[in-house]
Amino acid sequence: MSVPPALTSLFEAAPNALLVLDFDGTISNIVDHPDDAVAIDGAIDVLIDLTEHLRVAFITGRPVEWLVARLSPCAERGVEFIGLHGHERLRDGVIVPHRDSAPWRDVIDEVHAQVILIAPPEVIAEPKGLGLALHFRNSPAAEEWIRAFTTQTAATTGLVAHDTRYAVELRPPVDLDKGHAMDELLAEHAPAAVAFFGDDLVDLPAVLAMRANPSTASAAFYVESHEGPIAMRDAADVVLDNPTEAVEVLRALRDAFAAK
Repeated sequence: MSVPPALTSLFEAAPNALLVLDFDGTISNIVDHPDDAVAIDGAIDVLIDLTEHLRVAFITGRPVEWLVARLSPCAERGVEFIGLHGHERLRDGVIVPHRDSAPWRDVIDEVHAQVILIAPPEVIAEPKGLGLALHFRNSPAAEEWIRAFTTQTAATTGLVAHDTRYAVELRPPVDLDKGHAMDELLAEHAPAAVAFFGDDLVDLPAVLAMRANPSTASAAFYVESHEGPIAMRDAADVVLDNPTEAVEVLRALRDAFAAK
């Protein structure tokens, strides 16, 4: 595979270039249980190789600790991680919660303990430290319980319920999304070019934030699935068929750098 023309600016701007990725559905196949997600074969090696030529970062809804473990040894090679839609970040090997989010960890832990006691068995709870996702992918009947529970919990605790793909996630009432995380990266690194790879509606704010910097060349890659949102497809410069193809694009970029 050749490097898509949309990545020309990123290639030419390196090393002053920034590659930002989501994880689930982007470089990992969509799975029934969140703990089963793994990076596509070869993805980690490609990302590590790319750190020799540009800056690489992840912005995802996963906890940073989970991502670092699944993508080892990327963190040691300089890959940056922003997790939980911006509620925490890896800095110098330490996971640092957003200052406004940190006080809500105990509240979320209490809600998780309640879910363990009362949730129907078909509800999959994914504790994230500063977030709690309740999944109904494998049991649509669980959706009614999850929506009722999260609505009530949000009203009584002050947490905010966010719709995600086949799940509802409770997060601190702090105005953070992937767009804020992208803004943070752009402000810190001031790249001449940036590219973002994502697959879900929650990735759209990162694309919009990237586009809002006209002095920075940008490219958005949408990794398609049968669950994917039309809004992400419409916003993208390039549509890819699946995570395997996304990794092939990254591999082509790596090979182009190696041949430079």
